[in-house]
Amino acid sequence: MPPDEKFNWKRSLKRLNELLLEVVADELDEPSYEYLAEQPDPRWLGAPPASARAIASAEERLGLTLPEAYRGFLLASDGWVRADGFPHRMAGLLDTTRIFWMRNDRSREAQQFRDFLGDNDDLLDPPLGPDEDPIDRLLCIGDFDGNECILYVVGTRSDDWPVLVWDPEDGFVRHPGLVELFRKELAYRESEAAG
Repeated sequence: MPPDEKFNWKRSLKRLNELLLEVVADELDEPSYEYLAEQPDPRWLGAPPASARAIASAEERLGLTLPEAYRGFLLASDGWVRADGFPHRMAGLLDTTRIFWMRNDRSREAQQFRDFLGDNDDLLDPPLGPDEDPIDRLLCIGDFDGNECILYVVGTRSDDWPVLVWDPEDGFVRHPGLVELFRKELAYRESEAAG
């Protein structure tokens, strides 16, 4: 798909869901996948779509307007289950009620991010000002369990913002935006399925 073509979240999430479930189809009864039974539909790793009201409420609570790409994701699925047990698992995405500013988090991980980004502020764009805390610009949109984490680098563009994916072994990996992160994940899963 050309980068300038509008990303179809519903179609893309449906395909990602199919690819992920195909990989583990013979293992879904095993204990490592019990959490899927808690889903409204255990064959769907997403969630029901967010309402425009839920998105507006999140934006008001956070004091910002979410980028179009993320709003598109939320309108297709208000969150995405963490893919525990799946090969090369993927961090989940939070629903509209659980998105939060990292600057409000006092956990050990938040301090770890602060230290890491203070030494690697090239991951932030534009670079940090002299008195700026590196986590002031980070909005947590994906699992924050001490392992994987997905963060938006809040910016001024309205279409999408850079995304940082945290993995304790690799540190942060920067993606141009959420759409590009999902395109990359889909391409990877498609190539795995093709064998």
